[in-house]
Amino acid sequence: MDTIKNIPLRTFILLYKSSPKCVVLASITVLFIGIIPSINILVMIRLIDIVVDLLQNHTHFEYSLLLPTLLLWGALLFLTHVFSGISSSLQTIIAEQFSINIITQLANKLTKVKNLNFFENKDHTIKLNAIHNGLHIRPLNYVSNLFFNLQRIIGLISLFGILFSISIYLPFIMIFATMPCILISNHIAKKHSASIDKLQDQKESMQNYLCSGLDIQKNKDNLLFNFMLNFHHKFIETKELYLNNFVKVAQKNLIFIIYADVLITTLSIALFFLMVFIILSKSCGGNCWVYPSI
Repeated sequence: MDTIKNIPLRTFILLYKSSPKCVVLASITVLFIGIIPSINILVMIRLIDIVVDLLQNHTHFEYSLLLPTLLLWGALLFLTHVFSGISSSLQTIIAEQFSINIITQLANKLTKVKNLNFFENKDHTIKLNAIHNGLHIRPLNYVSNLFFNLQRIIGLISLFGILFSISIYLPFIMIFATMPCILISNHIAKKHSASIDKLQDQKESMQNYLCSGLDIQKNKDNLLFNFMLNFHHKFIETKELYLNNFVKVAQKNLIFIIYADVLITTLSIALFFLMVFIILSKSCGGNCWVYPSI
């Protein structure tokens, strides 16, 4: 493991060794979750073909012909929810076992430390505490991002293939419609993450003040015996500043997300109707818009 210089690869190998079976099962469920939306598109195309055929070749609209396709669509919707629940549970298990594996690896390395001054070094202690504090959140974030990106890649590849089989124009329409949305969403997420990281300094300052602020105020105002009151006011001030900034960052991120959702929804609707128009044009052979004379 130590001979692998590529950090992302080394991290993934450590993740896989933490829980091989769960990683494989989670990858399979993510594969199905990524493919099912493309299968749904095929089902919708089949529904459109059936409706067009009924309108052109039948005097009465027979709903029984739609029933098998509608049942298939419902089954795919049900499977999407089932696989999503399974994937979420597996990711939680993987993240916990990954965290335990990291602790085990760290413990093994610490047992090999021969210089006892290592534990007396303040910088080393701070780094160990940072690792300990991050083990509750970072493995879960890593696992969630890993499988989410895998699902998105699988979904895009399968969707690209389905659209290309329908019309050569649809993949390019999809790219022009989705790429701006992806770039905007990633930009918003990065800005929000950077803002949250900046706030962590204020949170750590508040936590450090909670540990050492009483002694600081006592040294400043020991004669007047007001250090308890000063400590309380200073802590409240720091806490309110952090909470106010956190709320402002969350509100700003919410506004950007709403704007992005409006844009993404508009482009998605336009893509959907354009896709339906192209499918209908292919199905009807250009005769869909010609009404028969009564």
